Amino acid sequence: MKAQRFLLIAAAVLGFSLGVARGAERYDHTVRNDIFAGMNGDAAAMSRALDKIEATLATEPNHAEAIVWRGGALFFQAGQAFQKQEMQKGMDLYMRAMADFDKAGQLAPDSLGVLIPRAAVLMSAALASKGNPMSKQWVQRAVADYERVREMQKDRFSSLGEHPRGELLQGLANGYRLLGDEAKAAHYFGRLMAEMPGTPYAKRANIWLETKTLTPAQTACIGCHTGQ
Repeated sequence: MKAQRFLLIAAAVLGFSLGVARGAERYDHTVRNDIFAGMNGDAAAMSRALDKIEATLATEPNHAEAIVWRGGALFFQAGQAFQKQEMQKGMDLYMRAMADFDKAGQLAPDSLGVLIPRAAVLMSAALASKGNPMSKQWVQRAVADYERVREMQKDRFSSLGEHPRGELLQGLANGYRLLGDEAKAAHYFGRLMAEMPGTPYAKRANIWLETKTLTPAQTACIGCHTGQ
C-alpha cells in the first residue's frame, strides 16, 4: 500500500481513541504521538514509541493496550517493508503484528483501548489496500470489533461526542460496504443521516446513499484528516 494512504491508519486510530471512556489514565497518550510521527517518516519517534512500549511490557508483560499499540506500529512497518519489496521482512513483521492483535484481544476482550485501535488499523489498512487478498479478513475483524464497541456503548451512545459517534457509525457503514452487505451499510449510513444531521458524517452518508460510491478522502477520519 502507498505510504501516504497508510497514514489514514494514524488518523483513524486517533479519532476512535478519543471515544475511549474518560476518567482513567489512557495508555495511548504515552505513545500515540510518537507512533503517528513515525508513520509520517520520523524513524526516531517510532523507535522511541516502541522503546516506551517495551519498557511497559518489561514490568507488565500482559498490558493489553501496550501490546495492541505495538501491533499497530509493527503493522505499519510491515507495510513499509512490503512497499520496498522486502517480502520476508514484511511477512515477519505482519505476523508479529497480528499475534499482538490476537494476544491483546485475548487479554482484554472488552477493552475499548484494545478494540478501537485494532479495528481502526485493520479497517484503514483494508481501505488503503484495495485488491489485497487479506483485505476481507481485516474488514471482518474490524467490523466485529466495531460491533462490540457499539454494543458496549449503546446505553450511553447518544451522550458521546460527535466525533466518536460519527467515527463508529462511519466505520461500521464502511465495513459492511466493503463486505458487500449493502443493507447493513445503508442501515448505518441511514443512522448517520438521522442521528447526526448537518454534520460532515451525514454529508458522506448522503453521498453513498445516493451514488453507492465514496472517494478515498470520504472514508478518512473526520477531524484529524480531511474532514470531507
